Amino acid sequence: MKKLKLSSLICSSLFVLASCQNFTPNENNNETENSKINSVISSIEVKEINSSNVSLSNIDSAIIVSALTGGDIEKPNKQKLYFSFDEKENNLLGNELSFGESNLTKSIDKRHHKTLKEFLKEKEMVKKAYLSGKKVYSSLKTSESILKEGKEIIFNVLKDDEHYDKKPSILYKISKKANFWIDKEVVGTLDEKAINKSIKYWDEKAYPIVTSKFGVAPLPPNDVDGDEKINLFITPLKEQGLFGYFDSTDVINEDNSPYSNKTDMLYINSNVFKKGEVNEDAANGTLIHEFQHMVNFNNKVTLRLNNKKEPIYEDRWLDEGMSTYAEQLGGFGLPKNDLFSASYLSDFFDNPSKVQVITNDSGLNYGASLLFVLYLVEQYGEGVLNKLTISDKGGIANVEAVTGKEFNKLFRDWGTALLLSGSGKNKKFDFKSVNLHKSYGQYNLDGINLSNIVENPNKKIGYNMFNWSINYLKINNLKKANLNMNIKHNNTGVLSNNLVKLK
Repeated sequence: MKKLKLSSLICSSLFVLASCQNFTPNENNNETENSKINSVISSIEVKEINSSNVSLSNIDSAIIVSALTGGDIEKPNKQKLYFSFDEKENNLLGNELSFGESNLTKSIDKRHHKTLKEFLKEKEMVKKAYLSGKKVYSSLKTSESILKEGKEIIFNVLKDDEHYDKKPSILYKISKKANFWIDKEVVGTLDEKAINKSIKYWDEKAYPIVTSKFGVAPLPPNDVDGDEKINLFITPLKEQGLFGYFDSTDVINEDNSPYSNKTDMLYINSNVFKKGEVNEDAANGTLIHEFQHMVNFNNKVTLRLNNKKEPIYEDRWLDEGMSTYAEQLGGFGLPKNDLFSASYLSDFFDNPSKVQVITNDSGLNYGASLLFVLYLVEQYGEGVLNKLTISDKGGIANVEAVTGKEFNKLFRDWGTALLLSGSGKNKKFDFKSVNLHKSYGQYNLDGINLSNIVENPNKKIGYNMFNWSINYLKINNLKKANLNMNIKHNNTGVLSNNLVKLK
């Protein structure tokens, strides 16, 4: 076991130009702690300092926005950080602060859930396919003359992480861009009018939006079955709360798995079409969400395999963020009062330092991932989506290559935008297309929960924080003080900070 080492990092501090004088808090609430604090954020000069010993002259009160980057994104990793407010103070073992543990809202559905085990299994499958020289070319050469409405086929459907059920299905309808199959088990129990509306949504919105904004769909000769249409299977999904999924085993079948359907297919939970219980938003939101996953995989993996290039398996936090943003492009998401994203953001805003944003782990926070991609889009334009999809990189390296900015600084600025969003005074630190100070059903969002920010700390403090997370600390009486920022860690870590001046 390695011993813990105390080291001082070079910290980047940026004085943020922002004014929230006209900030409008949640109109559905009484005055909150957030509105009290946000209302006193004022315009100040922008000045970047590269030092672990930062002069705080002419500042009385401020909020430190800390971004901790570095380390393994496959699992949560908590670090201990120390701050000192005395230039002569070298002993950083000060009073330890305790922030409440994150407790993800139990009502959150899993919707498009993928476990870390499934993610790593798929990643290994892609790697084996590349090393074996495998190509994904059309093999079945299916044509419309073979596929006719009413045709019956047995498909394999995920039961859990490792097991599949065999499901007899019937071809319900052949549309312009898809073949819609229905599990024979639920034939007669579904609302056909709702299904037909989703078929129209797929042809007229989901398919053209994703292929124009993200990348090309799997088409001959770079698909599996030789059909120019995607297969969509409406079937009961055993895992509670799961709305749909894309299974890459259907595309890459390296070990000739008997569970691969050998076709370009998406799976939709039949519950969203159940008579008397139709959830049209969930159905269509799932269609466009899962299609982004398919298109991303096609561009990052399938096309590269077929061109003898090393495939890129996109990090889950970025892939899910892009799929959740695809829902917004398709007419859903937070602008349409999406409770799915709001439920995750409710948890994230309450305890940001306890949420590892950049992760492939099963504890991924969809709301935070959505806002990160949204920030990229609003800062760099919608063209960033296609660039991220077709690039020859994945994850953090992908974002850096597309934006031309160091990730730790981008991540820090994103965290600052979460704090300042709603002011409308500085485009760099704002979200224009979503309201982070609003009630979404039972989820009452008012941005970062500033009532949890520790005020008036002693000259030296310490607290825990997850790698790849954001934390906020309010400090007062800073005139003539120096800020020494240090981190004690057990692996590589970079602490990057913005200071937001308060009156």
